[in-house]
Amino acid sequence: MPEELDELEEQIRKELDIDDTNIDGEVKRQAGKFFYWGTLLAHAAQRTRATKSHVDAIKADEAKKYKEQLAKEDPKIRVTERMLDDFLDTNPVVTAVKDSLIAAQYKEQMLDVAVDAFRQRHYALIELSKGRESERMMQNEYNLMKKDYEAREAKKHTQ
Repeated sequence: MPEELDELEEQIRKELDIDDTNIDGEVKRQAGKFFYWGTLLAHAAQRTRATKSHVDAIKADEAKKYKEQLAKEDPKIRVTERMLDDFLDTNPVVTAVKDSLIAAQYKEQMLDVAVDAFRQRHYALIELSKGRESERMMQNEYNLMKKDYEAREAKKHTQ
């Protein structure tokens, strides 16, 4: 896997981490993160489509050159699909652009998984946020009850 994709994968992992000491901040940043990674996915998908078109154009060009070369060597030759496929499968120019297509597809798939993970992160933040709110409410209730108890105890001691 190219170094660029390793770095991207590491960046995704870091962005997916949740700082559970700052849930409110994480909730506020979630939409921006989702937008950022969704935009990267859209760019990667566009890049994959463009690379696929480029591969198709290179294959057509190389196939045309191959047919012309064979026709010069033997005007009576009939070029079959199998011959063309064998030639294109071993052609270094076609192989190079196919490799770039594979890399583009991999990046797009990685980002697609990342966007899905950010969607799941969103739901996790909602649940964590609910839990924190419940904790706050219980703490507030405890503080009120404690204050009430201390007030009653103080009143008992002053009487």
